[in-house]
Amino acid sequence: MAEDETTAIYALIENFTRETCETHLLNTNPEGDHDFSLPLDDFLRTVEKISPKRPFFLERGPHYYVRVYYNAYILEKREDAIRLASISSAMESKTRRMMGSLEGFIQFAKADQVAQTLASRLPISRFHESELERTSRWKAYWKNIDVIEKAFWSMIAIHEIAREKVKISRVHTGPGTEKAYWKHDLVYWTAHLWSNLFGAFPSSAPDSRFAEFLESVWASIDQENEHPQNWERTIRHVVSGMKASKSKT
Repeated sequence: MAEDETTAIYALIENFTRETCETHLLNTNPEGDHDFSLPLDDFLRTVEKISPKRPFFLERGPHYYVRVYYNAYILEKREDAIRLASISSAMESKTRRMMGSLEGFIQFAKADQVAQTLASRLPISRFHESELERTSRWKAYWKNIDVIEKAFWSMIAIHEIAREKVKISRVHTGPGTEKAYWKHDLVYWTAHLWSNLFGAFPSSAPDSRFAEFLESVWASIDQENEHPQNWERTIRHVVSGMKASKSKT
């Protein structure tokens, strides 16, 4: 594929995700679907039953959710995915190590023998202290343990954010040359969208309903049909990769 064509396709995808979807989300009344007029909307109207993994996905309807999804997940360029993968993987690793260290520390510090030894009164032979001083030390000890516990839960929250970003960026390891990256990216996220909508893996068959849906998405992106695509090989690779990943979990 020529570099100029790749650049044009990136521009179409960016326009779809950052303009068509985002603008539509801001301006659409979710009470009805009369304003949803893309080819992907026409496909969704032919679907008899949608069984989302989580019902709240579709609380404003499938047309709205699809736009939210593409606006949130599609990466425009391979370089963006590589940078995201590097940073999020590093954060995931560092937070995992810190979580282990904090968890071990908290368990140690909360043990009765440790707390009593460190936070209770000083030996009488060493220093005379008042009851207020002893109480203050005890309270300060547990107050700081509480702060560390809160930091531990905050670390977990950051770790989960990093894990989500690692998952989002993992698509950059897809097959093909850098110029073909966008294609694997689009199929990958459309396949996960399908799984979200129907609670099942998409089919890898070239004449499947998933293939129809993907074609409708591409027709919504390339509305002038200037860049026709053959998706068969990419669909097979993406679906087989999803099933392989699932079998390992």
